[in-house]
Amino acid sequence: RRRRRRRRRRRRRRRRRRWRPYGERLLEKKEAEELYRAFGRAARGLPPGWEVDVLSSHTEFERAFGRPADKKRKLYNGMIKCDLFFYGI
Repeated sequence: RRRRRRRRRRRRRRRRRRWRPYGERLLEKKEAEELYRAFGRAARGLPPGWEVDVLSSHTEFERAFGRPADKKRKLYNGMIKCDLFFYGI
């Protein structure tokens, strides 16, 4: 019984360690910025009349994307401050 309990506790600890807050869990900051740059390049190739909306907690998103947003709204995802960026292509 003791061994089983120990194993269960270890498994629970491992599961807790896997979860990380946004940004850390998905990508490091430099990797995220490179993704945003690539996304900005891809968005420039879209046909006229398209709209792109991006939700991000990255404070320098517009710089990485390559152009300022046409509109910007502040939102909160739980306790995380995010911005919703609107781009008209």
